[in-house]
Amino acid sequence: MDDRIKKYLTWKRIGIAAGLTAFAVVLLLVIFSGSGTSRKQPEPRADGPEQVLERFYAALVSGDMDEVKSCCDTSSAVMGYVEEYVEKAAGLLEKEKGALSIVSDMLKVEVTGRKKSGETMSVGYRISLEGGEEGALPGPKERTAEMIQEEGQWKIAGITGR
Repeated sequence: MDDRIKKYLTWKRIGIAAGLTAFAVVLLLVIFSGSGTSRKQPEPRADGPEQVLERFYAALVSGDMDEVKSCCDTSSAVMGYVEEYVEKAAGLLEKEKGALSIVSDMLKVEVTGRKKSGETMSVGYRISLEGGEEGALPGPKERTAEMIQEEGQWKIAGITGR
Protein backbone atom coordinates (compact mmCIF):
# COMPACT_ATOMS: atom_id res chain seq x y z
CA MET A 1 0.00 0.00 0.00
CA ASP A 2 2.94 2.25 0.58
CA ASP A 3 3.75 2.20 -3.17
CA ARG A 4 0.18 3.17 -4.05
CA ILE A 5 0.33 6.21 -1.74
CA LYS A 6 3.67 7.29 -3.22
CA LYS A 7 2.30 6.98 -6.77
CA TYR A 8 -0.85 8.86 -5.77
CA LEU A 9 1.15 11.70 -4.19
CA THR A 10 3.53 11.84 -7.16
CA TRP A 11 0.62 12.11 -9.63
CA LYS A 12 -1.08 14.66 -7.40
CA ARG A 13 2.08 16.81 -7.38
CA ILE A 14 2.42 16.50 -11.14
CA GLY A 15 -1.25 17.47 -11.58
CA ILE A 16 -0.88 20.50 -9.30
CA ALA A 17 2.33 21.55 -11.06
CA ALA A 18 0.66 21.20 -14.48
CA GLY A 19 -2.37 23.18 -13.30
CA LEU A 20 -0.21 25.98 -11.89
CA THR A 21 1.86 26.06 -15.08
CA ALA A 22 -1.28 26.30 -17.24
CA PHE A 23 -2.63 29.07 -15.00
CA ALA A 24 0.67 31.00 -15.25
CA VAL A 25 0.74 30.65 -19.06
CA VAL A 26 -2.86 31.90 -19.39
CA LEU A 27 -2.15 34.78 -17.02
CA LEU A 28 0.96 35.79 -18.98
CA LEU A 29 -0.94 35.59 -22.27
CA VAL A 30 -3.67 37.86 -20.91
CA ILE A 31 -1.15 40.37 -19.57
CA PHE A 32 1.02 40.53 -22.67
CA SER A 33 -1.69 40.26 -25.30
CA GLY A 34 -3.45 43.38 -24.06
CA SER A 35 -6.78 41.61 -23.79
CA GLY A 36 -7.13 42.30 -20.08
CA THR A 37 -9.97 44.38 -18.72
CA SER A 38 -7.98 47.56 -18.09
CA ARG A 39 -7.69 49.59 -21.25
CA LYS A 40 -5.42 52.61 -21.39
CA GLN A 41 -6.29 55.64 -23.46
CA PRO A 42 -3.85 56.21 -26.31
CA GLU A 43 -1.12 58.63 -25.38
CA PRO A 44 -1.58 62.05 -26.98
CA ARG A 45 0.84 62.89 -29.75
CA ALA A 46 3.75 65.10 -28.87
CA ASP A 47 4.10 66.53 -32.37
CA GLY A 48 5.98 69.69 -33.08
CA PRO A 49 4.36 72.65 -34.86
CA GLU A 50 5.40 71.37 -38.29
CA GLN A 51 3.76 67.98 -37.80
CA VAL A 52 0.59 69.60 -36.47
CA LEU A 53 0.37 71.77 -39.61
CA GLU A 54 0.90 68.75 -41.87
CA ARG A 55 -1.76 66.73 -40.01
CA PHE A 56 -4.12 69.73 -40.07
CA TYR A 57 -3.96 70.21 -43.84
CA ALA A 58 -4.08 66.48 -44.62
CA ALA A 59 -7.20 66.17 -42.45
CA LEU A 60 -8.74 69.35 -43.85
CA VAL A 61 -8.38 68.17 -47.44
CA SER A 62 -9.58 64.64 -46.67
CA GLY A 63 -12.58 65.95 -44.70
CA ASP A 64 -11.58 64.39 -41.37
CA MET A 65 -13.08 67.08 -39.14
CA ASP A 66 -12.29 65.23 -35.90
CA GLU A 67 -8.58 65.30 -36.78
CA VAL A 68 -8.85 68.95 -37.87
CA LYS A 69 -10.33 69.85 -34.49
CA SER A 70 -7.64 67.89 -32.66
CA CYS A 71 -5.04 70.14 -34.33
CA CYS A 72 -6.83 73.39 -33.44
CA ASP A 73 -7.74 75.55 -30.50
CA THR A 74 -11.44 75.24 -31.35
CA SER A 75 -12.34 78.40 -29.44
CA SER A 76 -10.09 80.59 -31.59
CA ALA A 77 -10.08 82.34 -34.95
CA VAL A 78 -8.73 79.32 -36.82
CA MET A 79 -12.22 77.83 -36.90
CA GLY A 80 -13.25 80.67 -39.20
CA TYR A 81 -10.47 79.58 -41.58
CA VAL A 82 -11.77 75.99 -41.38
CA GLU A 83 -15.37 77.05 -42.06
CA GLU A 84 -14.28 79.15 -45.05
CA TYR A 85 -12.34 76.18 -46.45
CA VAL A 86 -15.31 73.83 -45.96
CA GLU A 87 -17.60 76.24 -47.86
CA LYS A 88 -15.15 76.54 -50.77
CA ALA A 89 -14.61 72.77 -50.83
CA ALA A 90 -18.36 72.15 -50.94
CA GLY A 91 -18.61 74.44 -53.98
CA LEU A 92 -15.74 72.64 -55.68
CA LEU A 93 -17.24 69.23 -54.93
CA GLU A 94 -20.51 70.28 -56.59
CA LYS A 95 -18.58 70.91 -59.80
CA GLU A 96 -16.10 68.01 -59.59
CA LYS A 97 -16.90 65.11 -57.22
CA GLY A 98 -13.40 63.57 -56.90
CA ALA A 99 -11.34 66.76 -56.87
CA LEU A 100 -10.26 66.74 -53.23
CA SER A 101 -9.27 63.07 -53.12
CA ILE A 102 -6.50 63.80 -55.62
CA VAL A 103 -5.33 66.93 -53.81
CA SER A 104 -4.55 65.19 -50.51
CA ASP A 105 -1.73 63.20 -52.14
CA MET A 106 -0.28 66.31 -53.79
CA LEU A 107 -0.31 68.62 -50.76
CA LYS A 108 3.02 69.83 -49.36
CA VAL A 109 3.51 71.97 -46.25
CA GLU A 110 6.97 73.51 -45.82
CA VAL A 111 7.87 75.53 -42.72
CA THR A 112 9.85 78.64 -43.61
CA GLY A 113 10.35 80.13 -40.16
CA ARG A 114 9.29 80.16 -36.54
CA LYS A 115 9.29 82.70 -33.79
CA LYS A 116 8.47 81.81 -30.21
CA SER A 117 7.07 84.41 -27.85
CA GLY A 118 6.14 83.15 -24.39
CA GLU A 119 3.52 80.41 -24.72
CA THR A 120 2.81 81.11 -28.40
CA MET A 121 4.71 80.42 -31.58
CA SER A 122 4.36 82.10 -34.93
CA VAL A 123 5.14 79.60 -37.72
CA GLY A 124 5.66 80.79 -41.28
CA TYR A 125 5.00 78.17 -43.92
CA ARG A 126 4.41 77.61 -47.61
CA ILE A 127 1.61 75.36 -48.79
CA SER A 128 1.74 74.03 -52.33
CA LEU A 129 0.58 71.26 -54.63
CA GLU A 130 3.09 68.99 -56.32
CA GLY A 131 2.94 66.51 -59.15
CA GLY A 132 0.79 68.27 -61.72
CA GLU A 133 1.68 69.65 -65.12
CA GLU A 134 3.83 72.78 -65.13
CA GLY A 135 1.58 75.85 -64.87
CA ALA A 136 -1.57 73.79 -64.33
CA LEU A 137 -1.46 74.04 -60.54
CA PRO A 138 -1.84 77.22 -58.52
CA GLY A 139 1.39 78.63 -57.09
CA PRO A 140 2.44 78.19 -53.47
CA LYS A 141 0.65 80.19 -50.80
CA GLU A 142 2.55 81.82 -47.95
CA ARG A 143 0.81 81.59 -44.58
CA THR A 144 1.51 82.20 -40.93
CA ALA A 145 0.04 80.04 -38.19
CA GLU A 146 -0.25 81.31 -34.65
CA MET A 147 0.13 78.30 -32.39
CA ILE A 148 -0.30 77.76 -28.67
CA GLN A 149 0.43 74.87 -26.36
CA GLU A 150 -2.47 73.20 -24.59
CA GLU A 151 -1.55 70.45 -22.15
CA GLY A 152 1.83 70.00 -23.86
CA GLN A 153 0.33 69.79 -27.37
CA TRP A 154 0.72 72.42 -30.07
CA LYS A 155 -2.61 73.71 -31.39
CA ILE A 156 -3.34 76.12 -34.22
CA ALA A 157 -5.04 79.28 -32.95
CA GLY A 158 -5.07 81.29 -36.17
CA ILE A 159 -3.93 81.30 -39.78
CA THR A 160 -3.22 84.42 -41.81
CA GLY A 161 -1.86 85.07 -45.30
CA ARG A 162 1.39 86.94 -45.77
